[in-house]
Amino acid sequence: PIFTFHETGFETVHDDKRHRYAYVRPPHIAAENFKAVEKDNPVIGIEKLLHGPRLSDFMIARVAEPEHRKLGTHSVRVIAKLDAESFEKLKEVVARRSEERRLGYRDVD
Repeated sequence: PIFTFHETGFETVHDDKRHRYAYVRPPHIAAENFKAVEKDNPVIGIEKLLHGPRLSDFMIARVAEPEHRKLGTHSVRVIAKLDAESFEKLKEVVARRSEERRLGYRDVD
């Protein structure tokens, strides 16, 4: 899920839960102009918005609980395309979180 927390981003997320989130950089903000306050959290950049309204400047995505689904069995609405580097980064985060969950780390839940 992607959250804005009423345009505050990480400000309202409790410190011990921030590791569960990644920044989401909207396409109207260039990577070099995007200011990530939490340096330990990844930044997932959206390369192109395919349809829908302009995205918020303050989005974060919860990446602590990845869900694996077969795309052919669930309807999916694609609204944006990640940049290539962000897609690779997101795959790494999902793999790490999935392994932590498999091993039963309580920190992930």
